[in-house]
Amino acid sequence: MSEARSSFRNYLSPTIRDIYRGLRLARTADLKAAVVPTAPKPDPAEIMPATGNLLVAPFSEAKAKEAQKETAKNLQKEVEDKADLGKGMKLEMVLIPAGKFKMGSPESEKGRSNDEKQHEVTITKPFYMGKYEVTQEQWESVMANNPSETKGSKLPVTEVSWENCQEFIVKLNTKTDGGYRFPTEAEWEYACRAGTTTVYSFGDKITPKDANYEDSLKGQPIAVGDYKPNAFGLYDMHGNVWEWCEDYYAAYPEGFLTDPMGAVKDERRVLRGGSFPGDESYARSSIRFVSPGSYQFDHAGFRLARTP
Repeated sequence: MSEARSSFRNYLSPTIRDIYRGLRLARTADLKAAVVPTAPKPDPAEIMPATGNLLVAPFSEAKAKEAQKETAKNLQKEVEDKADLGKGMKLEMVLIPAGKFKMGSPESEKGRSNDEKQHEVTITKPFYMGKYEVTQEQWESVMANNPSETKGSKLPVTEVSWENCQEFIVKLNTKTDGGYRFPTEAEWEYACRAGTTTVYSFGDKITPKDANYEDSLKGQPIAVGDYKPNAFGLYDMHGNVWEWCEDYYAAYPEGFLTDPMGAVKDERRVLRGGSFPGDESYARSSIRFVSPGSYQFDHAGFRLARTP
């Protein structure tokens, strides 16, 4: 039995003949005459940029825009995608190219929490991210109700748990071409930073002209899109309302990570971005907030992601 192993070797004089020996032929192919088969066209959604073309932070706004256009061309998609929710209402998404960045914060960052250990993350596939937080009118068009405490059609929907949002996503995917989901925590921070390595996507300081947070003195959510977007074209990634992510909460693993998904199981989910009653430290790109997925808040909503 040991002589039938894949690695077994035997040796004999080439003049020996017996009933145990035979042969198998090999043949050198005529490469000049060979017909090279056509490689199957890859699924555009599975395209992973070559390392040389992968966006590596830090990168400029011009580089971000260029990469968005090139990725859209490769996918045969648009940089901005709009789903029709009926009655002239659109759900707008922005294409985010694959890339590599440092997730978390340096130890020197003011307001830093212990669970923000800085580490390198690679997002291998492009994805769409909501241009805005999901609004109350969008929620109503899908769910036929509005749970928000502070009402306003263009305000982000609030008082929605992670579990409530999953119901919305299921119905939305039935109503549209599908593919909608929560962003992972890594996708969210990568999209928020948009090539920056600073505390916020617009620099190391925040003022009331930058976002709706405690010092803005609004005291409630405001209409989405009221502040300047980041380099990817995403609005309100800092402040206004916390945004649910897909992941269970966990300490960041050691080493370099590729498309991380958080813990396998936990009682808590991750929210990102800060909110109107939070101070400047809670609006940082790296801030992590956690809550059971069944909880609802007047300062928490969500933003969608979508697989191309």
